[in-house]
Amino acid sequence: AVPDQNPEVAEIVMDYFAHRLDANIYAKPLSAKFADRIRPYWSSNHDYYRALGPPKSIERLESDAEDTPREYRYRVRYVDTARIVTVSIDGDGRISNLVGEDE
Repeated sequence: AVPDQNPEVAEIVMDYFAHRLDANIYAKPLSAKFADRIRPYWSSNHDYYRALGPPKSIERLESDAEDTPREYRYRVRYVDTARIVTVSIDGDGRISNLVGEDE
């Protein structure tokens, strides 16, 4: 883990995963373009995220870069597992891309 210079991004990502089963809340931090791209897949992973339960913690894995869109890597911990996620934040502070994998 590295010190997180942008804890507000961690809050956005944690909120995203905490509400992964509620599309009305889940979509709020997403850019319109990203939401449109992933909307057809929202329900396909419900069983997976329901089994994970709520996220327990989040930690930053890489330090900041000066690129735009800004890209961040986190470990999102659940009770029995963790996911490594890479998230891009656009100039409006919204998630413009997100990729995750089991650790």
